[in-house]
Amino acid sequence: MSKTYFEDLNNLTKSKEKVVRNVLRNIENQSTQKNKFNWGYSIVTLIVTGCMFLFIFTQINNYPKHTANDVPILDKNFYEINIKSQIHQNTLSVEEAKYKAFNDTLQLDADYAYALSKGIVLTENEINKKEEEFLENLQELKQDPKKWEDFKELLGVLKLSEQQIIDQYLKPQAIKTAAFDRLVSDYSKQHKDAYELHVRTSLEQNAMNYLNEKYPEKIANLQRAYNIPKNQKK
Repeated sequence: MSKTYFEDLNNLTKSKEKVVRNVLRNIENQSTQKNKFNWGYSIVTLIVTGCMFLFIFTQINNYPKHTANDVPILDKNFYEINIKSQIHQNTLSVEEAKYKAFNDTLQLDADYAYALSKGIVLTENEINKKEEEFLENLQELKQDPKKWEDFKELLGVLKLSEQQIIDQYLKPQAIKTAAFDRLVSDYSKQHKDAYELHVRTSLEQNAMNYLNEKYPEKIANLQRAYNIPKNQKK
């Protein structure tokens, strides 16, 4: 074998080695770049995922607690609607109608406030269900021409539209009623030997005591505004 052949072979071997080194270097470079890309992609993914979880947590934390239970109590407009509605029925004297409407509304507020104090948090489903019941009653009222005419006359007295009476009166009343119904249901489950009527009566008394202790001045102001006697019997 000639010397030239050995030199050619040696050059070929070196050439192969060079090619192998270049290939390995390219592989290492690609691996490094890939690792850098993977790290960058992982960081971006982590940030996006974290933002998504933060957004979901914020939505869950804020909903429906605030919107479901944020209904005012001892609101003069609400009492005004109830008192005028009772007087409009013309089945009692004006003084008796005012007293009955005032105390019925006060009990409703007491029940609601007491339910919230016991940690009741309504779901949208509970609110929607109770609102549907109230709206169904309104639809039934429309089926009776005389009652519907009386109702439209009442809206004129109140200076409210049908939608306004729904928003300002029926929906708040639905929420307040739903909250107390849940409280009664929870207590009835805890005290299975007690009749629900007894549970409700006991809770109503506790609720009224709670409201009188917590808001004595507001209640007194409303009583003075409508000239409601404190000790008159229902």
